[in-house]
Amino acid sequence: ITDRPGSAPFSFDFDHDGRLLLIELFGEGYLVDPSNGFNNLEAGFGGLSVWEADGIGDYTEVSRTSTEQFLTCWIEYVPQNHCVYTSNSGFASVSAFTVDGQADALVDSTAATGVVGPLDLVASPDGNFLYVLSASVLGSPGGTGQPSVVVYQTADDCGLEQVQAIEDGFDTEEARRDADPNGVLNGVLGLAVWSV
Repeated sequence: ITDRPGSAPFSFDFDHDGRLLLIELFGEGYLVDPSNGFNNLEAGFGGLSVWEADGIGDYTEVSRTSTEQFLTCWIEYVPQNHCVYTSNSGFASVSAFTVDGQADALVDSTAATGVVGPLDLVASPDGNFLYVLSASVLGSPGGTGQPSVVVYQTADDCGLEQVQAIEDGFDTEEARRDADPNGVLNGVLGLAVWSV
């Protein structure tokens, strides 16, 4: 995938049909061109683009949709409900899209809110739960310095309902700084879920 000036590809996943689901951050030059489909957005806003590959590995973009959120970073596709979830670190939110191969669309730009500094996200193997890593960095709006994993139950319509917030096992930002005076800012950067 080339020739996307003003776009910063960040993360990706694949859907049930093998289509590439790409999260991009867009710069000002990209957003002011109305042919891109994004109007009146500031630099740093994100979007989901969906791509299909041909038999020789060339990709063609089939849809592009804004998250309407700032600093969209991570993506998780849930095959059970054909939904895509993105973490939006700049607006402390998670967006939800439906990607069913017919009409790829934004369902809710703020399917979950109040997730301070959401970084990574991953679904349970059965697709029933979405786990979102909240960094909650001191100095960020609402940041307490206490990281957590926020657990949401997923719905067939791509909705999310918070069912738990797990702080056990995470040191606070202050405790990490006290343990390493060389400048530890945040010790949580990624998330993995496995079944036993």
